[in-house]
Amino acid sequence: MLQLAALAASTAAGRLRELALHECAHVTDDGIVALAAGCRHLCSVSLAHTAVGDRGVQALASGCRELTRLRLDGCRIGEPSVRALAGACHALRHLSVDGCDVSCAALTQLLPPALPSLRTVVLGKRWGSRAGHASALTRESDERRELLHELRSRRTDLQVFRSGDSRDLRLGSRAYWPAGRADH
Repeated sequence: MLQLAALAASTAAGRLRELALHECAHVTDDGIVALAAGCRHLCSVSLAHTAVGDRGVQALASGCRELTRLRLDGCRIGEPSVRALAGACHALRHLSVDGCDVSCAALTQLLPPALPSLRTVVLGKRWGSRAGHASALTRESDERRELLHELRSRRTDLQVFRSGDSRDLRLGSRAYWPAGRADH
């Protein structure tokens, strides 16, 4: 946390546009709260596989409203994070939440008019697999169908992809994550 707070307090913080902290296990909500307060012009952030949760994402959303790309794969986030992003990050174009406990109901909050620029949402193989019994799995399938219906009714330009695993659903294209940037 101390290094992120020092970065946020530095004179260069105001000019920082991209930050990749993916797989830095010691990055926590406290560090992101400090960072968001000083690095208000961040556009691209990768926090994948860090210890960041809802509090950190909420601070990032309220402090860094110019975000266009955000990678949160494997983070401990849920509906509070999605609500914060939908309410504050109107420039957000690409969001990756693979391995996060984000429901279909929460994801619909990201759709226009909330985030009119959103083009890509990566959900990944583990999305919708938090249930352990048949009725819960059926509910997850129903939620996925409802989300697809909602997407089709609101966004004709948003493409929906499925991989070999029926639970892997990607909206848009991974091509929006340039090689070497927020894609590890």
